[in-house]
Amino acid sequence: FGVLLGIIRKRRTMSNKERLMEEAGLSSAGLRQGHIVTIVICMVVIIAIFGLLGIKSMTWFLLLVLDTALFCYLMKLTVDSGLGLRFGKTSTSGNQSSLEVPTGEPADLGYNQWK
Repeated sequence: FGVLLGIIRKRRTMSNKERLMEEAGLSSAGLRQGHIVTIVICMVVIIAIFGLLGIKSMTWFLLLVLDTALFCYLMKLTVDSGLGLRFGKTSTSGNQSSLEVPTGEPADLGYNQWK
């Protein structure tokens, strides 16, 4: 449950732009947030049923898969929030975005300001 709490904590601290990007990614796959919650609940129920039936190998396998998937999602949220690559954030020069598309022009490193 620690991984699930970490995911909830990360999602609460996400900015609105990050949430919109996350929802856009889900909707491009044809999913909504409610679908993800339903899938996780169904997985927990199926794991509980296998556990009650005494099918240990399948129970442990599904627990491992669910835990790995939740951990990967938590790491994705952590990496995305820690990179500092937010759209609209200006660089030190003030006139360029931190996410630039290379144009093939030489970079202006400020050396020409002395001429």
